[in-house]
Amino acid sequence: MSGKLGLLHVAVGMLLGSIFTEFTQIGPLLRSMTTGDMDEFRFSGMTATKHVTDGISTNNAETAVLCRDAQQNVSNASGNVLPASNTKSNDESVQEPSVPKLVPVAEKRQGFCGRLAPGASSSYLWKSNRDKIIKATKEMFVRGIDLPVLEDKSYPPWLNDLYTLLHPRFLRLGYRHAPLPSAMKEVLEIVDQALQKKRRPLSIAVVGGSVTYGSKSCNDPFQKHAFDQTAFQCRWPGILQNIFDEFLGPDIVTVENLAVGGTGTPFSTTIVKYKLYPEGVKSLKQHDPDIIINAYSTNDAFPSSANNTYDNDFRRVRRDIAQDFITACHESRPCSGLPMVVYLDDYVGNQHNLVLAENSNGWLTQEMAEWHGAMYISYAAAVRRLVYGNEKETLLTSYWPWHSTRKGDNPMEVHFPLSAHMSVSWVVAYAVLSAVVDFCEDGYDDTDSAKAFPNIFSQAVMDLVERVPPPELNADTMVETVSKNWLNKSQTQEASNKDTCNNLNGAEKEVPCIIAMICGPVGTVRRPQKLRTFLKKVVTGANGWGVETQIADGGWHYKLGYVAHAANATTTFFKDNTHTQVRALKVSYLRSYGEKWKDSRAKFTLRAVKAGTAFLEKTFTLEGSHNSNTSIAYQHELDLGEESIPPNVRVELNIQMIGGTSFKIIGLTMCNRS
Repeated sequence: MSGKLGLLHVAVGMLLGSIFTEFTQIGPLLRSMTTGDMDEFRFSGMTATKHVTDGISTNNAETAVLCRDAQQNVSNASGNVLPASNTKSNDESVQEPSVPKLVPVAEKRQGFCGRLAPGASSSYLWKSNRDKIIKATKEMFVRGIDLPVLEDKSYPPWLNDLYTLLHPRFLRLGYRHAPLPSAMKEVLEIVDQALQKKRRPLSIAVVGGSVTYGSKSCNDPFQKHAFDQTAFQCRWPGILQNIFDEFLGPDIVTVENLAVGGTGTPFSTTIVKYKLYPEGVKSLKQHDPDIIINAYSTNDAFPSSANNTYDNDFRRVRRDIAQDFITACHESRPCSGLPMVVYLDDYVGNQHNLVLAENSNGWLTQEMAEWHGAMYISYAAAVRRLVYGNEKETLLTSYWPWHSTRKGDNPMEVHFPLSAHMSVSWVVAYAVLSAVVDFCEDGYDDTDSAKAFPNIFSQAVMDLVERVPPPELNADTMVETVSKNWLNKSQTQEASNKDTCNNLNGAEKEVPCIIAMICGPVGTVRRPQKLRTFLKKVVTGANGWGVETQIADGGWHYKLGYVAHAANATTTFFKDNTHTQVRALKVSYLRSYGEKWKDSRAKFTLRAVKAGTAFLEKTFTLEGSHNSNTSIAYQHELDLGEESIPPNVRVELNIQMIGGTSFKIIGLTMCNRS
């Protein structure tokens, strides 16, 4: 038996000896991920060093011990060998073995990926940069937000514990689907050139509702009833900006928060499609965003919550809404590359008590994201097991009132506290890091996939797979025609983009609409006086209509709009000598509750007039109330199709109250495409 054990120890010693040889070869690589010139790139572990120092760094002490122990096992292989960690030497002057100066062969990486050391995992990089992540997350307090609870610079005391809780094994669950490789390539090229001061910063636009806007975002999770309704500065997009600044430096990435409380994805689809970005955000006026993050999961989930159902109609509507948004993003830059589209599901609850319906919108949206090659990040997936493990927690989600016996608790509280906003920013940052690491490790530019089976997967097919979103997915999409339709869509879109860029004048490229009005803090008109000035140019015969800014109960929601405040109120939008055709009319309007909105109904009549004679008339009716204690923005579209109104005519839209006394319009567009 002792002889067999001796042979076993010899074999183990030889195996460890071979492992030691491998460790000495990757030692320099490990050092390149823990040392280096941080002036070149601020993410510790992401700089490929030019020189490798001798010896083993202190960060690799464990590796040194393992290597030394392996050598001792090899040298003492004859006889009964004790584990090296228990071996004592009488000679205290024993020297540590020197590490051969073996430098790994550098990969031929270009651009941003050349700054990332090969082999570094997302988990390793995240954990190696703990202090920087904590510092960036707390940066909002250093900047002096005017809230008494934040005057203590040590606040929040639970931040380190939150970081410990959200280990990479949870964070990685949030990275659900990668973006198109071509979109990731363009994003990294912009960042790399911005780091060299050769190009503008990477532009990220975030759209969403009141959660993303930051309602109650500064609430401490352990003081859940001490709400400060005006405190919105702690929102996760701002924390994400701090993280980018910490690791890349200032003016490399800009995160613009375009969220508007009470709105849904259709509201921002209109903004993206017609380039109706806020007047105060110069970067988006100069160029379209490079990345568009949709964070509407809470508001888009509302219909399932209101009906407590998970029916086929809801599923169809949710798919259509997501698909329309992604398509609008992809078509928003006809004269440049596709923007990267990112869907963020930050909704875990709680609009009602049914788990399947609570999660249905996120799952359906992920289907559309995967189909169209959009990146999908799910904060809900990252924390769901933690939340459902203790549904009474208030750290990662909002306070769930059905656990309370107090009167007056809002049964639909969806606005989560500061700790959850921090957590969302980490899930997003970790997903971005994972996407970058995967892209660089894949070596996208060096792929020879098209050469593997050229008769089956030709270069044309591979271009579709990696660069072009597929055709629309609906109940009629068929396997036998999807390839043909995909290719046709690619060719048609390419021809359309070329025609658009060659023929449209500058004004049409920016706003292809005869009238475009988006009200609110991130709209084309942001203040009451600006809206009044705009309306003077496009409204006539207003009777019982006016500009209104409403502060709703339960939080500061800046719902600027054009409002009817009397029975039978009437008004007419108009435009003479239109410069382009009108294909689509879109109305964004508020539906609310209470006595003010009781029986609210408005009739819309669209007319096209030439030489004093109307040659087209379309009517529809919209309701301004609903059976829910919420104020939500809805959108109605009238697509004229083949009846599109030609240019050089007068277009009128008359609006008349036919029920109730209140109706609010927060957006109205008449544009040359649907």
